[in-house]
Amino acid sequence: MSPNHHLYSLNDDQNRLHFLTLNYELIAAVGWQGYLEEGRGCVAIDNSSYNQLSKRNLDKQPQWNLDTLLGFYIGEKSNNFQALLGGKWPDTETAHRVAEYDPNWKVLVLVWFGGNNGDFLIQGVSIPQLPPPLCYQRLLPRLNEFIVSPV
Repeated sequence: MSPNHHLYSLNDDQNRLHFLTLNYELIAAVGWQGYLEEGRGCVAIDNSSYNQLSKRNLDKQPQWNLDTLLGFYIGEKSNNFQALLGGKWPDTETAHRVAEYDPNWKVLVLVWFGGNNGDFLIQGVSIPQLPPPLCYQRLLPRLNEFIVSPV
């Protein structure tokens, strides 16, 4: 698949909701694993036309194949938090949401659209019957199947 081809434009609310629902269990598992390893943070999904954020993944951290898009976890205790975001969240609302969410019940997703201003949105997702720890437990035996080896 060429880097410019995305089946999902996550800037559209309906597309984003469909994508997050379709991929929820994997997103929640990645979110819980990231929380355990890197602390509070969010699953970053690169929806830029050239996958700019994923290419800047300096630590060669695993990227996850979320249907047709790449995603990875950015936690406040990771080297990528410093490298990609300069050690701080892009705005006060995002910082507040990261500080306040309950990782046992919700996953924060940061969708990166790229552009000169670093356009993004942050959204919390949850399915009460499938909390992130349960998703992680259910997918753990197969979680490595979704890893895209960094180049």
